[in-house]
Amino acid sequence: GGSGQGALPSLPGMGPAAYFDGGSWEWWFDFNEEAVVQARRRMSRRELRQGDRAYEPISDDDRSQQLLPVLSAALGHSDKDIRATAAMSLGRLGLSASVPLLTAMIEDPDLFVRAQSVIALGATGRPAALETLAAIADDSRRSDEMRVFAMAAVALVPGEEAEGLLAGWLSPPALVHENNIIRAGAIFAAGVHESAGLLPALLTLAESQVCRKEASMEALVAGALGRVPSEKAIPALLIYSRRQDNQVRRSAAAGL
Repeated sequence: GGSGQGALPSLPGMGPAAYFDGGSWEWWFDFNEEAVVQARRRMSRRELRQGDRAYEPISDDDRSQQLLPVLSAALGHSDKDIRATAAMSLGRLGLSASVPLLTAMIEDPDLFVRAQSVIALGATGRPAALETLAAIADDSRRSDEMRVFAMAAVALVPGEEAEGLLAGWLSPPALVHENNIIRAGAIFAAGVHESAGLLPALLTLAESQVCRKEASMEALVAGALGRVPSEKAIPALLIYSRRQDNQVRRSAAAGL
């Protein structure tokens, strides 16, 4: 999240409206499962525990010196819900220091904790998370669900390195040997990344037999094309809008 913004200007007949965003303490306590992790109670600074600074911005020092130690300690809790919540909150911190902590949680005995940790790695937005996520996505010994989560997590990381991984997973020769769950996950992840650089890979996939023989795959490609920030996706979407399958037509319409 960014820095706190204080209050919005007053509206006619109304007082100033409180402004909540990811850079304010109140946002953090409201949207990071505070009832589960209880980070406020665990804070080392008295004024944070009592909420006196609830509407003030969270500084980089606050993230690394207040939240990181609390969430790191919660990863070792016996309650799986606390571990899972702490993992996702660590991802939202966006710190490089979160990456090795979350990487270690990939082997947690609980499936939900493992899944949350994978998504949280992507939520950090840090390229350092990509090696671990790519290894999971490419590991056929992993469950389909974990592989798809890893692809989606890669899509949360901005930049060309993530884009290259996603383009590779969209390759028809790569997908022809995968089942529909993995195919769907790769296409969905491409849409999540919202990168114009993925347009060539999506158009190539759209023309391949991997998609053309499966209406559900065409619908997913249409949805992903709709999230590509390029007018060059429009011709393909118009073609999809004339398909016989209703699901494909609806996805194309939404994409347009």
